[in-house]
Amino acid sequence: LAAHARSASAGGPGASRRGQPALTIGEAARQVGVLPSAIRFWETQGLLQPERDRESRYRRYRSEQMRRLHMIVLLRNGGYGFEAIRSVLAELSAGAPEQALAAIEGRREELIAASQRCMAATAALWGYLQDWPPAGGTS
Repeated sequence: LAAHARSASAGGPGASRRGQPALTIGEAARQVGVLPSAIRFWETQGLLQPERDRESRYRRYRSEQMRRLHMIVLLRNGGYGFEAIRSVLAELSAGAPEQALAAIEGRREELIAASQRCMAATAALWGYLQDWPPAGGTS
């Protein structure tokens, strides 16, 4: 994820070229492994602003929007909410990958803490169930 964040901020290997063919929403969706409806929803959330074909009004995705789309998919798969994704994308667009990486690192720390709490709760449950049924109780 960090490598993607640096790449997205720096223009990355697929930096936008006007001569490069734009993808349709279906092509873009297939490329990143999501449904077109997810991409449409993310657009309503303000995460993407694809070009529109002047005649057909179809969405067109060039490399800049595809980099954003890849980042959105990575962050959504990591459990990020829309506000966090907006923040990361804004930092990357502003050319501040360090800030975006700090947000990503913060989320990683939150996930580690949540995993530790889950493991502790599971261990406590196992300990509790070892004594089941309670002595003198009817079950």
